[in-house]
Amino acid sequence: MNVTPIGAAPAAQAAAGSSSNTAATSATSLTDTQSLFLTLLTTELQNQDPTAPEDPTQMVDQLVQFNSLNELVSMNGSLTTLVSDATSAASAAGQTNPTGAN
Repeated sequence: MNVTPIGAAPAAQAAAGSSSNTAATSATSLTDTQSLFLTLLTTELQNQDPTAPEDPTQMVDQLVQFNSLNELVSMNGSLTTLVSDATSAASAAGQTNPTGAN
């Protein structure tokens, strides 16, 4: 099955943009990627051969993997915010390295 690219990859778009707000860019990129994935999935379902349908377990696996990725990106954003807040609080208290890393 040949797939024609709709546009530039979301990662390339994010890399070309400003890096001042990485979390917002990542969230926007993830939303774009989710939308593109769902568009691709519905197009694949609409155009599949009814006499030889795709394996539904593969589609469910893809959806589970995509959801897991979404949760990991969300968790990463939360941890980044937590570390940033801890660093800010520690610098206000006069400590130099609140995370314990060398």
